[in-house]
Amino acid sequence: MAGRRASAGRGRADAAAGKLNAALRFIGNPLPMWFYDLETLRILDVNDAALALYGYDRGEFVGRRVTELRAVEHAGDETVCIAAPDAALPVSVTRRHRRKDGTAIDVHILSHLLAFDRRPAVLAVAQDVTDGR
Repeated sequence: MAGRRASAGRGRADAAAGKLNAALRFIGNPLPMWFYDLETLRILDVNDAALALYGYDRGEFVGRRVTELRAVEHAGDETVCIAAPDAALPVSVTRRHRRKDGTAIDVHILSHLLAFDRRPAVLAVAQDVTDGR
């Protein structure tokens, strides 16, 4: 009985360490990323690289709709591009977004469907391609 409890305790510890490692890889990743809710399109979490690119602080970024990042000329466009749940590759699109200060940037977005806190969500990874970067 004691062996089972120790094994179960190790399993929980390993799972917690895995979640922590995944969170650190997300937050510290040099590529701008955010998760958004598939139904509401609200941003659930964002990493530091996205905050630096867009100029928002975490409180301003989290909770806004992903479509609010789009440039003025695309305001009101509620379409999002995501892959089917069984797709092997993420969807790739280039969009014009705007920073907090209003300047437009061109970003190449890779989007992949997954679960976030057991809800359908999308992980979006952005690459600034403004001026061919």
